[in-house]
Amino acid sequence: MTHLQVSGYLMSTHNIQRGATERSVRTYCQENNIRKGGPLVREEDLNVAVGGAVEQVHT
Repeated sequence: MTHLQVSGYLMSTHNIQRGATERSVRTYCQENNIRKGGPLVREEDLNVAVGGAVEQVHT
């Protein structure tokens, strides 16, 4: 899933507008060392991390 796809998902599915731009998502991932495709990050782990970030935005 690309940063743009994550942004679109947050905006459409969770109705998050502020802080959900592609650039914001990229920055959040860089600051929290979240990346896809590396040997230490599986797709499932990435989904959990994104889900946790969504929960943080809602609280």
